[in-house]
Amino acid sequence: MNKSLKIRIIIPMVSILAAAVVIIVVYVTAAVSSLASDLTEERILIASKAAEDKLKNFETQTLMISRAAAGNLTLASHVNDWNAGAGTEQKRQELLQYLSEAAEEMGADSFVVHDAEGRVILRLHSPEVYGDSELHRPFVVSALRGESSSSYVSTDSMPLGLVSTEPIYYNDELAGAVSAMFFLHTDEFVDSFAEVLNAAVSVYYKNTCIATTLLTDSSRRAVGTDLNDEQILDSVLKKGQSSKTETVLHGDPVTAYYIPLRDSSGTPVGMFFVGFSNRQTVSETRYLQTVLIIIGIAAISAGAGLAVYISSRIARPLITSAVSLHRISGMLEDAVAQVNDSALVIADSSSAQAASVEQTSAAVNETSSMTAHNAENAQTASKLTADALSVVDEAGKHMMKMMDTMDELKISSDSMSKIIKTIEDIAFQTNLLALNATVESARAGEAGKSFSVVAEEVRNLSQKSARSAADTTEIIDKNIQLTYTARDEAEAVLRLAEKNARQINDLNTLIEEVSAASAEQAEGAKQINGAITQIEKSTQSNAATSEESAASAAILKDLVMELEKIYHDMNLVVYGVE
Repeated sequence: MNKSLKIRIIIPMVSILAAAVVIIVVYVTAAVSSLASDLTEERILIASKAAEDKLKNFETQTLMISRAAAGNLTLASHVNDWNAGAGTEQKRQELLQYLSEAAEEMGADSFVVHDAEGRVILRLHSPEVYGDSELHRPFVVSALRGESSSSYVSTDSMPLGLVSTEPIYYNDELAGAVSAMFFLHTDEFVDSFAEVLNAAVSVYYKNTCIATTLLTDSSRRAVGTDLNDEQILDSVLKKGQSSKTETVLHGDPVTAYYIPLRDSSGTPVGMFFVGFSNRQTVSETRYLQTVLIIIGIAAISAGAGLAVYISSRIARPLITSAVSLHRISGMLEDAVAQVNDSALVIADSSSAQAASVEQTSAAVNETSSMTAHNAENAQTASKLTADALSVVDEAGKHMMKMMDTMDELKISSDSMSKIIKTIEDIAFQTNLLALNATVESARAGEAGKSFSVVAEEVRNLSQKSARSAADTTEIIDKNIQLTYTARDEAEAVLRLAEKNARQINDLNTLIEEVSAASAEQAEGAKQINGAITQIEKSTQSNAATSEESAASAAILKDLVMELEKIYHDMNLVVYGVE
């Protein structure tokens, strides 16, 4: 391998690797120190949130257990017997057996059962003590009022526990109360929380530790010790606020989180502690620091060996690459020239095509405008024919009314004809009577002469009436005939009007079809115009793209020149000369 190449590669690489070792050591040390603090902070935040959630679940579970016990008919029956004075030692033993099985099944530490007066019927954890009244306890009073409750309580037999109390009903009447209890002073309680939280756990009644996972120097649980940090006691026990702090417990620096435990009135009566030993966190992070430094040095050592190996193998590939670059740059130069020529031809063609498309677009726009105008005219004609059809319909209605009037006139003429007929009959009868009167007056001689004159006058009048009636009948008959003729003519006019209406209606249908076709043509012309516009845009885009391709070809030409420069630089690296 070229000696100058070895010197130029190996010496800078060794210097870089040495500097990298120093940087890694410094960086890992600083990062791990920061990590120890961040890890402790993150651990306590996660553990405190988990502790608060688990305490809430613990309270909910206790309340559900007390409700399940209160809803049991066997327990309610026993309490009712005790209220009725029927409680016996045998019943107490039966109740003790039942509550023992229930506690084991439900996971409760104890149950306490009260009668309706608040007296203790049975304490599972102290069955020998019963009969005393617990009306001084607020949770018992609340249950006997029919209210559920859950709180932390301290009694003589229980330094601190969680008590959930439920009323007991028998036949829908309040019979007593039952309390489910969990003891917080047991090792099992704190161990179960510590296993879930993966942290140290303690329970305090006021400021005295009653259960803990922390150990003293003699490896015993640190139970019975007092917490004397006034700031923590003021924040947690007096103000009822959760508190995070850095403290020292049994000689060990600890990051701690204290949660208040409240009684039924909301007053804090104890504290729940969760914490992490800072020494353990520092020990873990120092171990991590050592591992990271070892890994970093190993990686740098491997890199140094790899550098030596690469430096011994790099010359030949560099020479081959330089030759290939020189050959590729020549090929690229030819290809760029061809691309540039093609781009210019495409640009000229696209420009000509764009001009043709623009002319076609203008022609289609004009055709579209004419089609739209035709559609508007067709719509106007359709409206006019509709108006004409409306007028013809109205005329037809009036013709129908006129025909109805002629029918009524015919009926009236028929009635008059009957009346005239009656008058003719009367005139005929009157004429006969006048003749009879004349004959009778002739028989009477001189005495009937004046009566004969009167009869003659009556006869003359009846004849005139008969002639007038005949003339009137002839006129009425002629009017009836004219009425028939007029009605026939009206019917003919009506038929022509209806035919005209049908023809106008057919014409209107045709005009509407023409109008619809014109609208469709206008829409089609609009779509064609849009398509041509899109083609015009595409053509313009192609022209622009062609111009861009020409510009790109120029850029490629510049890149070919850069490749040539890289080729000369690689010759300088490999051989020390250009």
